[in-house]
Amino acid sequence: VLSIPASAQTIFGTNLIVNSGAESGPGGSGASPAASVPGWTRTGGADVYSYGISLEVTDIVPVNPGNNYFSGGSQQANSSFSQTIGVATAASTIDGGGVTFDLSGYLGAYGEANVYASLSLAFFDANGAVISPGQGIQGVQSGGRANSVSGLYFARAIGAIPTGTRSLQVTL
Repeated sequence: VLSIPASAQTIFGTNLIVNSGAESGPGGSGASPAASVPGWTRTGGADVYSYGISLEVTDIVPVNPGNNYFSGGSQQANSSFSQTIGVATAASTIDGGGVTFDLSGYLGAYGEANVYASLSLAFFDANGAVISPGQGIQGVQSGGRANSVSGLYFARAIGAIPTGTRSLQVTL
């Protein structure tokens, strides 16, 4: 029987990403960026839009999509959102091996342009050194979408969390 410390139990089987669906806080208008994106650090023109700005709820989007979605904004090639997630409370379980992650999301792709989102997960030790640059998923490129339809397409990666991991960095 495996004994998991009580504090570690709270992180297993839950989404550890803060504001993973861009629903905390208002969306931007496309003309002016969202004032803040709770839980995330952003670079470049990264933004959160309300549906109706570039993507409509009639495009390919998840069922019950909410009010907002992440966007590359005005400088898509140089924009990102990131957040660091501490997992030190699960150190003994992670170091025992066999702990996995499930990185998934609906990632955007826009029209005929070969523009699509990617999401990556990196692993760090207690000193903040990179253990593994990690895994990543990406949206569907224009050639893989019927009629180059804009939308949010589901992508997923499952893998092992390296022993020694004490924090994760998610970058969108």
